[in-house]
Amino acid sequence: MKYSKIKVLFFGIMLLALAALAGCSTYQSATSYFNTYYNAKKQFNDAESELSRTPRSDQDTNYFAPPSNKTGGSNAKFDKVIEKCSKLIQYYPESNLIDDAMLLIGKSGVYLGETEMAIRKFAELSRNFPESDLLPEAKLWNAKALFFSGKPDEALVLIETLFPEAVVVGEENIAIESQLLAAQIYFKQNEYLSVAKHLEKAVVLSGDDALLAYAQFQLALCYDRLNEYNAAAKAYARVVQFNPELTLAFRARLRSGIMMAHADQIENALIVFQEMNDELLKPEEQALVDHEVANAYAMLGDSTKAFDMYQYVDTTYKRSDAAARSYYRQGLLMEEVYGDFKKAREYFDKAKAENQTSEIVPNARKRSEYLAKYFSIRTNIKRNDSLYFYLVHEDSLKEIEKKRREQTKSAIADSLKNDSTIVLSDSLRAFSDSAKEVVSLSDSLTMDNVAQETLPTDSNSVNEEIKQEEKFNIEDYEDG
Repeated sequence: MKYSKIKVLFFGIMLLALAALAGCSTYQSATSYFNTYYNAKKQFNDAESELSRTPRSDQDTNYFAPPSNKTGGSNAKFDKVIEKCSKLIQYYPESNLIDDAMLLIGKSGVYLGETEMAIRKFAELSRNFPESDLLPEAKLWNAKALFFSGKPDEALVLIETLFPEAVVVGEENIAIESQLLAAQIYFKQNEYLSVAKHLEKAVVLSGDDALLAYAQFQLALCYDRLNEYNAAAKAYARVVQFNPELTLAFRARLRSGIMMAHADQIENALIVFQEMNDELLKPEEQALVDHEVANAYAMLGDSTKAFDMYQYVDTTYKRSDAAARSYYRQGLLMEEVYGDFKKAREYFDKAKAENQTSEIVPNARKRSEYLAKYFSIRTNIKRNDSLYFYLVHEDSLKEIEKKRREQTKSAIADSLKNDSTIVLSDSLRAFSDSAKEVVSLSDSLTMDNVAQETLPTDSNSVNEEIKQEEKFNIEDYEDG
């Protein structure tokens, strides 16, 4: 890449010399194809700048994002680049910028998603200009095109040859990017040891700080995924040595503290979070730090301080990612530590509604749904248990009713013996009413009716009657 800039500068100086020494036609021809290339290069840089202004949330593991298929904007500029460079190749085949033009066409093709065309153009460049100083960059973009074409294995083969070549010729940024691409391929395959191997080769090079900071962050993330918390904490802490942009520096320091907490260095983690709190942070960053402080207290087993901090976050930073995360953590504590599933579900519902862009929303939704199913199943079990109780104890219920009938008959018989005719008449009426009630109750106690009726959920009264029946039988036995 740096040789291409030198070439353009050298060509500009030559143009001035031609203007002084050569005729007008030679000068006009030279300036014409130089202007064509210069305009194409400018449009390419402008298009790349437009793409870089659109941040991606998945850049941690997707540095080399596949090309967009949207029309207009930057894509229209890439189309123009291909058009201008194709004219330069067609009309000025003897120009010393032909390999530059081929490279721009290939790179623009990658951005446009026309990867097969790009691969052919890179192969053409390599075949026609085997000594070009642009070959390392062309190989890197060829590897990108292969990766985007769904050919990661071919991309890895190309990277293996590219890396040492780039280091030898001093193209260390290209060497670093090649290792980042290899790491991304292995990341997608969950081969974290291979990821670490390639990134460790990248971070020891002397390249651009922005690339090295990103490579170091990726290496820390790899250790993170491997649950090597001590190594991850140290790797995250080293990111700041490469003077990263502020957002990456914040994330690296925050993750360093989180890894310390997971490595049972909770007091050290709290020191890191306190140091960050002492700085001037954005509100959303401050919220995330406070949330991690609450997590640290929870890991220490101090649920009182943890809940206080969680509630501080979800009330002070409403609708933020940290607020959603705090609701979710409170739900986990209620579910896993306190066993209060009803309260846990309430927190999960709040988490999924607090901030729709938060990464925890899918997990909160799943846990809420699982608990809803749990409550539904528990209700059905209670209902079925109640029905089962009545069906199993049908004989006992009939015995109770039989005893009631006998008691009623005995009371009527006593009244007939001891009372007057008027009392006898009243007793007979009482017997008639009681008999009707007995017949009605007896009918209602059949198996079919018990199964069809809406059964009460509380079986205490039936249990009590069964106990009384057992007590009554014992007393009868003693009296006998």
